[in-house]
Amino acid sequence: YHLPAGVIADDLGLPGWARALQLGLGGGLLLLGLLPSPALQAVPGELWFGLAGAAVLLVERKTRRIRVEVTTRRSGAGGGP
Repeated sequence: YHLPAGVIADDLGLPGWARALQLGLGGGLLLLGLLPSPALQAVPGELWFGLAGAAVLLVERKTRRIRVEVTTRRSGAGGGP
């Protein structure tokens, strides 16, 4: 992205609980496809990989933290914004 002068964006990453949620959801969906239930075995294996990947990416997009700092000419002079 091209940001205007004085604007800084920091990618803070994911919180720890979001990483654990990704692991739990992704791994859980993959393991769900391995259960010996006839109804679950009828679903193609590729679908389980797709669902696991989609769940992990959804958590990634919704929980990523980005900090945006905007500096103005007056912000360093001790005045207000």
